[in-house]
Amino acid sequence: MTETLRSSSPKEGIFRLLVPASDTVSAGAASIDVAGERWQVVDRGAVPSPANAPKYICVSYSWTQKGTPNPFDPERPMSARAQPALQTATAALRPPAIWLDAACVPSQEPARSVCLQNMGAIYAAASGVLAVLSSSASIVLETVGRAEALGPEQLRLLEGDEWVSRAWTYQEMVNSKMISFVAEGIPGNVVGGHKLLNAIGHSIDRLRRAEQVDAYEFHQTHPRLSALESLIDDWLRADSAQRSAYRIMTAMVGRTADSPVGRTADDYFFYAMIGAISSARPEPNDAELDAAEYFMRICEEKGDFSFVYSSAPRASDDVGSWRPKPGAGPMPPLVPWPSVGERQTGELRSTSLHLHNMARAVSGHLDGAARAFIQDWLQRTVGSSLPPDIGDAVYETLHRVGFTGCREYLETVGGLFFPQNQLGDASNCVVFAATDIFFNFGAPAVLLDPDQSGSARLRDVGVFVGEIPKNREKETVIIE
Repeated sequence: MTETLRSSSPKEGIFRLLVPASDTVSAGAASIDVAGERWQVVDRGAVPSPANAPKYICVSYSWTQKGTPNPFDPERPMSARAQPALQTATAALRPPAIWLDAACVPSQEPARSVCLQNMGAIYAAASGVLAVLSSSASIVLETVGRAEALGPEQLRLLEGDEWVSRAWTYQEMVNSKMISFVAEGIPGNVVGGHKLLNAIGHSIDRLRRAEQVDAYEFHQTHPRLSALESLIDDWLRADSAQRSAYRIMTAMVGRTADSPVGRTADDYFFYAMIGAISSARPEPNDAELDAAEYFMRICEEKGDFSFVYSSAPRASDDVGSWRPKPGAGPMPPLVPWPSVGERQTGELRSTSLHLHNMARAVSGHLDGAARAFIQDWLQRTVGSSLPPDIGDAVYETLHRVGFTGCREYLETVGGLFFPQNQLGDASNCVVFAATDIFFNFGAPAVLLDPDQSGSARLRDVGVFVGEIPKNREKETVIIE
């Protein structure tokens, strides 16, 4: 069946595909030549569900600030890497149709913004994703193809590849049901995702042992490889329902975002996170919403309020002081360290936020069990004699993994709470630690100013370091 290329307009569909040009498509339509074959964009309307999607692949590649003329959008140059990535993909897989951002994201608003909001659904509906690495990565793929172990020098090649640290890479990969890798310009050596990613995971583990460093130090010295390791873990989790907003915020730390004409880099960070938080077609699609605001609304609709545990400034409007301020840039997590948990359960009621499954931290001196838990964690982490002040040791370790908060802390019977900001007079405040989202050393937490009605104002967010017993009585806290 032949399809006709529809003209680009504000009413154009948000789901478009590159297909080999047919004789019946207008000769004047925008097109691109790939290895002597003409490809054109066809408008397929709305994003399909995976069950009803046509057969197509998505091409994942790293952008470069160097641009070339874009035959599909004259106002926005496309990355100089777009056409080489397309050429490599067509030669490697001979697909019937391709989704490539430079060609398939609509040029006109509101379709353009709505398409960006639906990126997760577009990648989830594809029959596969082909990641085109730089040509220098070819030796890595050749080594894995021969079933040989990757050495430190090959891991460093991967670490230097821009694809590894690109913001879009995260959502493109975690939403793919099947991913393959190829080096630019070398289409004959395609390596399956499981094979490559297993090899990378084992090689990172060997490198960490060879360098005799713990996970925290490795995170400091090899941030890109550490991010790649987390990305592999999230891809293996597959289901977006198992990825909390907090985990996705953590995955964005240290990544780079493209900033094409008409958008800021911050917008692209949030659109990448939107695609990772949900692979469903988000409703409603509202092109007028700020990207940060849209991200938070998608999280709220999903029932995941873990974005509250961000070090970003708080909003001061009528939505409530618990909400991170939209437009403040990428939403950094309190501690950019892998977390466990599918979501911070909660619900909005009028202007108040109800956070479920919170554990109250009782004021007082550390009991023996809490002190033993913290000392054991520090001993395994620091690996040497501990400072005499346990609070200083905890802060220094948190600081190593990216905590930017305050050195002051509140001591409770079950652990230590480190706020994001200066404590001031916190004599009437209460600490509640999350039990839905947690780390191997504790959990994100909130510091509340309670009132007589049973609700509270958010004083601050922070990190609770201590064991979170699963059998502890859990409470719902109401934040106005």
